[in-house]
Amino acid sequence: MYLPGDAVVAVNVSSPTKLVWREGEGFTALVNFTLRDAGELSSLVLNAYECYLIVEGSGEKAATSGTRTVEVELTEGALVEEVQLVFTHDFNWTLLEEAFKSVYSSLFIWANFTLASDSEVEHYATELWMISVTCFPPGYFRRQVEITYTVNGLEENVLNVSVMTRYTLDGRELTYTESRAFNITSFMPGLGPIEIWEFIEWPYLFTYVDEPPMGQPLLSVEDWSSAGDSWVSYISELAESYEVEAEGNFTTEERTLAGRVVQLAIFGLDYHVESTMSELTGDVHLDWAYGVEEEVLMSVLWDEDLTYGWSSEGADFSYEEEGSRAIHVEISITGASFEFGTRPHPEVVRRSAEISSDEVYEGETVNLTVQVANEGESGAEDVLVRWFSPGFSGEHERTVDIGPGEVETVVFTLTAEEIGNTTVEVSVLYAGEEVGSEVLRARILMPVSLKSASLSSDEVLRGRSVELVVEVANEGGAKVKGVRVVWEEVGQGSSILSGEHEKTVDIGPGSSAKVSFMLTGEDLGNTTIRVSVIYEGHLAGTEELGLTVAEAVEPEPTTTATIATGAVAGAVAAGVSVASAGVSAAAAVPTLAPAAAPPSEARPGFLSKILSGIKYL
Repeated sequence: MYLPGDAVVAVNVSSPTKLVWREGEGFTALVNFTLRDAGELSSLVLNAYECYLIVEGSGEKAATSGTRTVEVELTEGALVEEVQLVFTHDFNWTLLEEAFKSVYSSLFIWANFTLASDSEVEHYATELWMISVTCFPPGYFRRQVEITYTVNGLEENVLNVSVMTRYTLDGRELTYTESRAFNITSFMPGLGPIEIWEFIEWPYLFTYVDEPPMGQPLLSVEDWSSAGDSWVSYISELAESYEVEAEGNFTTEERTLAGRVVQLAIFGLDYHVESTMSELTGDVHLDWAYGVEEEVLMSVLWDEDLTYGWSSEGADFSYEEEGSRAIHVEISITGASFEFGTRPHPEVVRRSAEISSDEVYEGETVNLTVQVANEGESGAEDVLVRWFSPGFSGEHERTVDIGPGEVETVVFTLTAEEIGNTTVEVSVLYAGEEVGSEVLRARILMPVSLKSASLSSDEVLRGRSVELVVEVANEGGAKVKGVRVVWEEVGQGSSILSGEHEKTVDIGPGSSAKVSFMLTGEDLGNTTIRVSVIYEGHLAGTEELGLTVAEAVEPEPTTTATIATGAVAGAVAAGVSVASAGVSAAAAVPTLAPAAAPPSEARPGFLSKILSGIKYL
């Protein structure tokens, strides 16, 4: 910036160059005022400045920082600061009336100075262009584009069409119509007036366009393979001529577009860019796909990943710009006034099958959940989901309809019926064919268990009874009925006990019940009692108990003379202390007794009968 008095001020502004224009929003710029040469001035004060965007063509001011009063003496140091520019009004949609495009603008800076020399003080204001900026309307980078080709006529291999392009962005629809003419005998893509060879010679053009080069809407060739070879040769010649890494390719494949299966002939371009002109590097890939039978453009694929930077410098200015952009755009047919391709088949698959628990008590229920997906692009009707199991009962099959790309979840309730290990076989069938199956494993548990078994005594006199108590538990979540509790003697040839051998009982969920038996001793000896709990034919538990049946013996009458020794007297006394001993004569024993016979002459049979009576009666 040249000022009166031969002063020179360097002004530097750094700013984004691609902006979305929306009222109230803005961007940050870095501003630097540095005095390079004071010339004849003794003082140079920057009083104020303003940064603003001017739209090319309309001349309107779109954004501004407002006037910033700073009062900086530049002879003492530079001014460096960030400033916020804000769009003062909404995007001017009239700028897009003629064509859909980005809006080019210029960033200017206005500055006001006070200049002082030895003789005078002067005020001076000036404006300076700084940067080119591209502004985009709101929603530009999320826009929906629909292109409709209407054929007007065909003359000598030249197709005349009307092209209507509709853009939908930020709640607005913008529609543009133009007439175009295409040669349909050979493939030659382009974007408006720019042909594909120009993109290859000057790859920086890719950074200036926001839509891909398009192929002709109709391509009529005698042989697709020959047309593909011609395309590959053409790109090879261009690459060699311009000394670039570009390669053409051609292939055929089947794709599903607009819900129809179409056989496509695909022309491709792979371009690895390394341009020193604008320091442009990266890769560009384009595909143009035509229906082999229909001969119309069906889809376009555009992938781009580029970085760029360039600079320019003169005697009194310098300019630098750098950036990058990554683009992935797919354009495909959405409809036509003619029938194309074939209807695709649904692709039904079993995603998963699982039961809510692989262990369950008999009589309880579990959920079987089956997920079935349709990975095709048309609906699948009457998909059959079914299961079979020897151990479970319940609804065994169900039919569902599954839309394209959807997943259906089918839930069955299974009731456990047969105790033991079992399987659940799951099958999915479509159009009579099995498309998926799985075998699940489960264990059905016995809900009934033998909790305890006990006798009131482990010895009983012949002719007398002992009580057997058995406690049975139901660990399941449902009531069990008809649980059998059985006892039997094991380990000897004949039974020495009598009594009821079996009882049945019903038990509520999570509870237990006690069953009582009275066992009578019939013959002398030792025996083993086996207690068994049986539910629905399955042994739920068993336990063995030992029991002795002894003889009941009544003591013989006695005289006082026979009870002479202290030992016998003690035994008699012991007999008297038990109310049921039955030795009432012992009360007549005198205090002084004749001398007793020696122990070897005592009557052991009589004594043992007394003791036996004390023990058992």
